[in-house]
Amino acid sequence: MADWTPWKPIDLHGWNLDGIVLPDRNGNVSVGTYDAFFPHSESDVAALIYGIGEVRLSVEVGRLAVFRHKENPVVILTPKFKCLVADDTVQWSWDGNILFVKAYFVSYPFAVIDLDRHLFSFISAATDLSAHEIRQEDDRTFTLVDYINGLRPYRRDVRLIKLDEMKWFGLDRLDDSTAISEAFSSSL
Repeated sequence: MADWTPWKPIDLHGWNLDGIVLPDRNGNVSVGTYDAFFPHSESDVAALIYGIGEVRLSVEVGRLAVFRHKENPVVILTPKFKCLVADDTVQWSWDGNILFVKAYFVSYPFAVIDLDRHLFSFISAATDLSAHEIRQEDDRTFTLVDYINGLRPYRRDVRLIKLDEMKWFGLDRLDDSTAISEAFSSSL
């Protein structure tokens, strides 16, 4: 779950992000925006959704930044796509190497980012993924749980996601609209 409260400073769990430069931030925080921090509980990696603002009624989005090395943080990823903001916007694999992020496109797919292999893909569903959760079954298998109208524990659908069967693209293409379009269409 995210540690965030709109309009207030966030708990960075001991990460020192002072002096970190992020795209579209330029050291300034826009009025009416806030950040949400998602550290992995047992590894040296964290995600920040920053510059969060409302784009339409009750829909908030922000930019993603991923960091390694808590003691001396380094930005390892800042894709251009926007992320849908919810308590579970960022979900980590057990070891912190796989990152699931609720992306904000026409629908709300999960962007799946394999930090060790430097790859990305997407998971989509027939319904709004803002009400979905990812559960890990083993090292490379996850379950996508769809909740009826976002109400837990009322499940509508459960789908097994096998990472080794997905179509993957290099992280160097994460901001390439052609690769994103192809990755997104292959997940439908």
